Amino acid sequence: MVDINTSQILTTLVSQGINALIALLTVVVLLVIGYVVAVVVAGILKTILKKVKLEESIKEHGLENALLGFSITQLASVILKVYIVFLFLGTAADLINLTFFTDIVASVLGYIPSLVQGLIVLSAVLFVGAYVSNTIRKEKKIGLAQQIGLGVQVFVAYIGVLIGLPLLLPGVGDRILVLERLLELFMITIVLAVGLGAGLAFGLGLKDTVARVASKNEDMIESLIGRGEKRGL
Repeated sequence: MVDINTSQILTTLVSQGINALIALLTVVVLLVIGYVVAVVVAGILKTILKKVKLEESIKEHGLENALLGFSITQLASVILKVYIVFLFLGTAADLINLTFFTDIVASVLGYIPSLVQGLIVLSAVLFVGAYVSNTIRKEKKIGLAQQIGLGVQVFVAYIGVLIGLPLLLPGVGDRILVLERLLELFMITIVLAVGLGAGLAFGLGLKDTVARVASKNEDMIESLIGRGEKRGL
């Protein structure tokens, strides 16, 4: 007959329960502290950006929609909060020896700097594209200014995606070559279209010019033709 030590089992269960409770409380406390710190730091960042009037300057240039409805202040605040919260979660994971979760937190913290770089590059390109597009759309002398402005903005945004995607999604590697190839084909198509259009325009313009010259000098041309026919006889 197996002798079961009930007292030892209960002691073990109570000890494990207490350890789990302590671990949970540690995570919760550090998570709350991290969130409070993140909110305070993000608030300080917003105050600084407000004092330098960054968003106001962006609106003055008509670029408030360049980031698809997001603002630099919003993006910076969210990223900063996430980074601080994960720092505290990593500390909690170390304290309770949760190795698996520690590795996950370390991966996230290691990815955030690359994410920030990618967002900076993409945001800068989007702002440039929006500025150029707005400039073209305001030019009344340009035919189809709205369509051309939109096309330029989309084209510049595409280039921004090509540049920023390796930073936003590290390890994307050779997959981005497809997008680069599409860009090359698009550029070739544009060059051929512009060349063909310029050639046709030049040809038609030259044709009209020759016709105008001929009509103005019709008597002289007929005289020359007549002399040529007499010499041929």
